Amino acid sequence: MSDIVVPSGRNAALATQRPENVTFSSRLGFEVVSEERVGFGEFSFRNWIMLFRP
Repeated sequence: MSDIVVPSGRNAALATQRPENVTFSSRLGFEVVSEERVGFGEFSFRNWIMLFRP
C-alpha cells in the first residue's frame, strides 16, 4: 500500500464490514475514522470506514 499511496501524497480510504479486515488494514497503516451500524434490526451490520494518510 505505502509503495503506491505515499509517493502520490494522497489519502486512501476503504470500507469494510468484517472485523478481521479492520485488524488487517490497521497493520497496513489504516486508521478507523468512522464506525456505524447500517440497516435495521436483524438486517443491520457494522460498517467501518478507514483512512490511510501518507
